[in-house]
Amino acid sequence: MSFNGNNSLVTVENSASLGLTDGMTLSAWVYPTARKNNFTSVITKEMAGGLAYALHADSPAQRANTQLRIAGTTRGINGGSALPVRAWTHLAVTHDGSRQDLYVDGSRVSGGTFSGNLGVSVNPLRIGGNTVMAGRAFEGVIDEVRIHNRALSVAELTTVAGEAVGSGGAPAPAPAPAPAPAPAPAPPVASPIAGLVAAYGFEESGGSSVQDASGQGNHGTLANVTRTTQGRFGRALSFNGNNSLVTVEHSASLGLTDGMTLSAWVYPTALKSNFTSVITKEMSGGLAYALHSDSPRPSANLQIRIANN
Repeated sequence: MSFNGNNSLVTVENSASLGLTDGMTLSAWVYPTARKNNFTSVITKEMAGGLAYALHADSPAQRANTQLRIAGTTRGINGGSALPVRAWTHLAVTHDGSRQDLYVDGSRVSGGTFSGNLGVSVNPLRIGGNTVMAGRAFEGVIDEVRIHNRALSVAELTTVAGEAVGSGGAPAPAPAPAPAPAPAPAPPVASPIAGLVAAYGFEESGGSSVQDASGQGNHGTLANVTRTTQGRFGRALSFNGNNSLVTVEHSASLGLTDGMTLSAWVYPTALKSNFTSVITKEMSGGLAYALHSDSPRPSANLQIRIANN
C-alpha cells in the first residue's frame, strides 16, 4: 500500500488480540520514497500520552527505530544506518519480556535488556502514521505487515520475510477450475534488482487505478478489469479477453532503449491462437516492446522494435 507522507493512514480498531503484553514481534516490508529525518511510523499502537509499541522506518538519527512502553517507561533503540530510499527493506522488532531487539533484513542491528510488560492500550492500531504525534507519517510503500504475540526467532523472521501474508508458506491458489501452476516462485528478496521502473502487485481492493510500487509514479488506470483475491501472491487482475485493459501513461522512465526486462505471472483461461498481450508499449505503427502469452504458433512470444525493425 502506498502512503503519501502526509495524511495517509490505515486504522485497525482495538481488540484484545492486539493488547500485546509479555511478548511481541512487529514486522513489515517498507519502500521509503523520501527521508524525513523524523520518526516515520510503520506500525504503531496508540495509548494515552504516547505509543504502547511502534516500529519506525526513520528517526531524527536517520535510522530505523522502535519504541516500546515497557514497565511504564518508553524504551527506544535505533538501527545501525539509514534505510535506503526507493529500495525494499524488511524491518522487525521483537520483545520477549526481557529483551528488545531490532532487525533489518533479517540481521539484528541493535537491542537492549528491558524487563517488564508492555503498556496497556485500548486505542487503535495504525499503519503508515499515527494520530498522537504530528509529522510522523510514512512516505512510500508498506507491505506484508505482521504482528505476533511472541518474540520470533531469527529463523522464523527469515521465514516470514520470504512469504506473502496468508500464504502459509505456499502461493495462493489459482482460480478454479484449472489447477494451480506447479512450480512455486522464489521468495521475495530484501531489495529489488536495480533498474526497476514499474511494478504492479495489484493489491488494491477497489477503485479504478493501480499503484506503481517501483517509486517511479507509473500508476495505471483500469478499464473493464475485474479484481480477484486469487493471484499468484495476494490479489491480481482478471481480464475478459475482449476489452479489458490497464493503461499507464507514457513517462521517460518507460522509454527503454539500451536494455530491458519484462516479467509477469500469467494464468490464461483460454488459448486464442493469436498474440495475446501481457505487457505492451505502443508506438507509431506498432509496438516498441511487447510480451505475449500466446501467438499463432501457439506459444509465448516476445516482440521488440530494435534499430527500427
